Amino acid sequence: MFIDEAKIRVKAGDGGNGCMAFRREKYVPRGGPSGGDGGKGGDVIMESSERHNTLVHFRFNPEYKAERGRHGEGSNKSGREGEDILLKVPVGTIVYDEETGEKVFDFSAPDQRVVIACGGRGGRGNARFATSVHQAPREHEDGRPGEEHNYKLELKLLADVGLVGYPNVGKSTLISRISAARPKIADYPFTTLQPNLGVVAVGDPRNEVSFVVADIPGLIEGAHMGSGLGTQFLRHIERTRLLVHLADVSDASGRPDIVKDVEVILGELASFGAHLEEKPMIMVASKIDVANKDKVAALGLNLQQVGGDLSTLLSSGWVNYFSIQGRSYQVIPEVKRTQRLTPEDLKNLYVTGPNNTPIQLSTFATLKREVVPETLNHFQQLNSVKIQGAATFGGTIDDALKVLEQKAKEILPRDYSIDYTGESRQFRREGDVLVYSMILALVVIYLVLAAQFESFRDPLIILLGSVPLGLAGALTFCFLGFTSINIYSQVGLITLVGLVAKNGILIVEWANRLQEEGRDKFNAILEAAGTRLRPVLMTSVATVTGHFPLILVTGPGAGARNSIGWVLVTGMVIGTTFTLFVVPSVYLILAKNHSKDRERRGDVQSEAERKLEPALA
Repeated sequence: MFIDEAKIRVKAGDGGNGCMAFRREKYVPRGGPSGGDGGKGGDVIMESSERHNTLVHFRFNPEYKAERGRHGEGSNKSGREGEDILLKVPVGTIVYDEETGEKVFDFSAPDQRVVIACGGRGGRGNARFATSVHQAPREHEDGRPGEEHNYKLELKLLADVGLVGYPNVGKSTLISRISAARPKIADYPFTTLQPNLGVVAVGDPRNEVSFVVADIPGLIEGAHMGSGLGTQFLRHIERTRLLVHLADVSDASGRPDIVKDVEVILGELASFGAHLEEKPMIMVASKIDVANKDKVAALGLNLQQVGGDLSTLLSSGWVNYFSIQGRSYQVIPEVKRTQRLTPEDLKNLYVTGPNNTPIQLSTFATLKREVVPETLNHFQQLNSVKIQGAATFGGTIDDALKVLEQKAKEILPRDYSIDYTGESRQFRREGDVLVYSMILALVVIYLVLAAQFESFRDPLIILLGSVPLGLAGALTFCFLGFTSINIYSQVGLITLVGLVAKNGILIVEWANRLQEEGRDKFNAILEAAGTRLRPVLMTSVATVTGHFPLILVTGPGAGARNSIGWVLVTGMVIGTTFTLFVVPSVYLILAKNHSKDRERRGDVQSEAERKLEPALA
């Protein structure tokens, strides 16, 4: 809500009363007066701020009162001063005394501060009245009341350029094209109901110059008498250095006389009484692409001359010959290619205006695109159209992309291509990375386990008996729609490989140790699975419990954590359950008989003992 007028009532804090007291202590006869002074009342301070752009917070809270000062106390204690109140207003606010109409202050720059109501002075205590002939005074002063005022606040926007004209002549469209402002735009009058500001930047980044443009609601004949929205918004262009007057030269306005339109607006500016009609003004013919030739002629422009000038500047055609050393050359006037790369560059060209004066094309012409989109999006430096969508429940990103890719092959011409962005780009461009990352992770784990077990069989048993089951369990819930295959679930799958393999390591390592102690392969793996059941369950439950909260997370960024949580929790639960049964089966098939190693070590030891017997004897 834009509020540019408000009335407020402010009351500064009263001063604290002085105290009347006498010192009464043991061994201190005739202590004398000890009443302290009252504290000063709080001030009401007003400060301009760039963070505020309206007076709406004063409209619904019009009264402000500062804290009063504390009273004085005995033992010569002065009262605490009252706390000040700080009121922040937008830059451009003018403060008037409502009773006298006098201007109190004009906030024309940010961070300006002024006291609009001073707090009352604190009263003096009786200790202040003690003299050589009046040593026991009983007088004291009450605190002075704080100032109280009624003010009228009026906001005048600070802008360099003001846009004026009839309703629906293109003011909002103009400010939306030259700045980042996004006012409401529609094809009916009085679409703009409040002023809009836009910052226009001109030049390259090193030498950039910027200025502020103000778009105010449209004026009509009799606005100074209250017709339409009146002239109340004209105060916002009082501070501008330049006015831009837009005149509709098309037939859509329904007003046949363009000159009369201009005269009406000038008359309304003069009736406002702020010398707006004396400000420098630029006339702009709007909607010239659908212009009425008679209206353009009334402004002194010649469409034929404008078209001829543009043809000369852009068509690369010759206009004359000249001779040098007996050879004839064509004269081809043409704008530099760097100055006509985009349609917007045309606005910077100059054409012949009234009395052969050069006029920049942007002062009376606008660009309008038809058939093609009004704005061209770019992706990878190419014109593009973005299609957005979401996979249905139970579907995956891959299924959705396959449908779009198939439709693109059927509909798009051959010279068109498709590309991806966001999560789809991660899935398509980085989907293959999962395969290579998974292979690399398995190879690294395999080599580390081979070095640990000093065998190439045991790591294969561990990975075959645990990893496929954990991955299958996690992917099952992905295909059921609980999550999708994305970069976060891929990270979870790679992490799952190491977590699930740990269970197989515990079982296989203990089975090998039991075989070396003399048990056969079947009894060793059976006892190892039972012995390691408790550690496997404890570590798995701890892992699942630690990652389960990721499934329950909501809010921004929850999708990434949900994906990792679903993969790790479901993979660990299903992988652990089947690992206890599958790893023993794979072990019985592929594991080496370690009892032979024990026998071999025992034979070597016996032979060594036989060699040492003579020496021992």
